[in-house]
Amino acid sequence: KQASIGYTIPVRWTKKAAISKARIYFTGQNLFTLTKLNKLFDPENLALMNYPITKSYSLGVNLTF
Repeated sequence: KQASIGYTIPVRWTKKAAISKARIYFTGQNLFTLTKLNKLFDPENLALMNYPITKSYSLGVNLTF
């Protein structure tokens, strides 16, 4: 359902900017579905007239000064 990956930037790179911690991250939700059903069907919602489950992506930076 959800995957997240991040990278903490080494302090020696952020020290000159007075940043004590910097982290970049990516999070994705509903990235892919593994199923033997036809692509027209969503395994979590088998009704034909409903909207498909949406995918969402987030990219961000956490900074600590």
